[in-house]
Amino acid sequence: MPYFNLIPNSSDTAESEDEENSNKTKEKKKKKKQDDMEPPRVKGELTFKDLPPIEDLHISVPHEQAQPIGTVKSFVDPLGNYYCFETVKVSS
Repeated sequence: MPYFNLIPNSSDTAESEDEENSNKTKEKKKKKKQDDMEPPRVKGELTFKDLPPIEDLHISVPHEQAQPIGTVKSFVDPLGNYYCFETVKVSS
């Protein structure tokens, strides 16, 4: 009759723990590498991370002087895209 050992040897346990630790380390390095990756840029190109922070601005206009200029299309990161009304000059 064959003999089966259902209790792992201490060397088997140590090897599996080492393998788990190795896998976790590889996953952490891979994740860090992905986080560090940036899209390609041309020489001298700046990103929002490169710019100094701006002060907290509080701008207000009386409701009677406010004029609608368009509608919000979408936001991509810190940039907003807008649809301007045809009667309004396009501005940056």
